Amino acid sequence: MKRTLFTASILTLMIGSIGVSIASDAEDLRDARLRAAEAWMDFQMRDQFAPGASVALTLDQDVIWSHAYGYSDVSAKQAMTPNHSYSICSISKLFTSIGVMTLVDDGKV
Repeated sequence: MKRTLFTASILTLMIGSIGVSIASDAEDLRDARLRAAEAWMDFQMRDQFAPGASVALTLDQDVIWSHAYGYSDVSAKQAMTPNHSYSICSISKLFTSIGVMTLVDDGKV
């Protein structure tokens, strides 16, 4: 699990620079960065034996790139899609704590 979170964090940092400079970069440079991110993700999927994942890059609330890897159901060979739904499980605790701390900082709690 820690390795998967590390992988997701590195991918976020790697492709995050795409969104920051997307308005000023030449289209071919942007495409090269996206290809590098895809190749890196392909490697991570093989290296970690992950059954499937999907990734999206947003800019100003718009999805500007998305890609799916592997399977959502390995036994049925059902491929992942960029629109696959995930359960957020325990990560909702993070959102709740950020909301509470914002209220604390604003003196409301």
